[in-house]
Amino acid sequence: LLGITAAGLAGRRLEEISPALSLDEVLRSGKREAESVHRLGGKMVVVNRIPLATGAGLSGAVLTLQEAGAIHRADRSLRTRARTRVRTVRYTLDDLHGQSEPLAKARMLGLRYARVDSTVLIGGESGTGKEVMAQGIHQASARHHFPFIAVNCASLPETLLESELFGYEDGAFSGARRGGKPGLFEAAHNGTLFLDEIGDMPPALQIRLLRVLQERQVMPVGGSEPVPVNVRIMAATHRDLAAMVAAGAFRQDLFFRLNILRIDMPTLRERRDDIWLLAQNLYQRVRQNLGLAGEPPLPDALRDALLAYAWPGNIRELENVLERLAVFLAEMPDPPPDEQVRRIVADV
Repeated sequence: LLGITAAGLAGRRLEEISPALSLDEVLRSGKREAESVHRLGGKMVVVNRIPLATGAGLSGAVLTLQEAGAIHRADRSLRTRARTRVRTVRYTLDDLHGQSEPLAKARMLGLRYARVDSTVLIGGESGTGKEVMAQGIHQASARHHFPFIAVNCASLPETLLESELFGYEDGAFSGARRGGKPGLFEAAHNGTLFLDEIGDMPPALQIRLLRVLQERQVMPVGGSEPVPVNVRIMAATHRDLAAMVAAGAFRQDLFFRLNILRIDMPTLRERRDDIWLLAQNLYQRVRQNLGLAGEPPLPDALRDALLAYAWPGNIRELENVLERLAVFLAEMPDPPPDEQVRRIVADV
């Protein structure tokens, strides 16, 4: 830390080397100083000064120093491991709000599928609530005490997705963590692994996934021994996998392995009877997330406009629009005049 050899330090007083190292104040007052930050030799260090007390009184003090960068790295490692191990399920099947027949059918299928361990394939347009359904099935199943782990197959490059899913052994590739790293299949042991956007999985990984589904064991990258796993697979896609199979863009054998239990999430266009109820629930949630006080109802003047729109982005788009509305309406009296609400709708 100091850039000085041990021979250059031995026998010298601490304050001669740097005032930041002095123990004089602790020895005088007997008070502990913890986690103070100082610049030392061009580096930021965290300093602890701890008095040593005995029955006869103060007998000395201990000085410890740690480079701030090392603490940052340790903190990042701890937070990363916490994210990997602690997988919280935010939603249940009751969070699929609505009373329309298409949604009631999907919710009923989810409850039925929760009673078994078969693979589930969830289809539907973007923003229809596919992950909410997957979490709801997991939460209603016998695996709810174990992890629910989600990975987006479209968000990672092939090489990274492979190591994330299957893990890797020590020295498997350049930059691999010493000691290796378990993959998400192992992390989800006894629980559920949710593969979102499965239609975007690269062909090479489709083969490996098929083998895991068949053998119920994973082979880490660079490994020689397979690792048994007990994982329920749920997958989701907005693509037409059957058409992709016909076009040669998705493996037919994997499609058959995934398409055992099937749920197709309805669009908002198919469940217009739910739009107003859903909008009212989402409006209160976005107000809470924005830190807006009170729970004023969604103005009735918005109803016709919300029901008339096609909602190509489904629930996600509806939530975004309601957040913009909440920001505008927060500056208006309660209840806001209908004419002003209509002008805001035109702007939004």
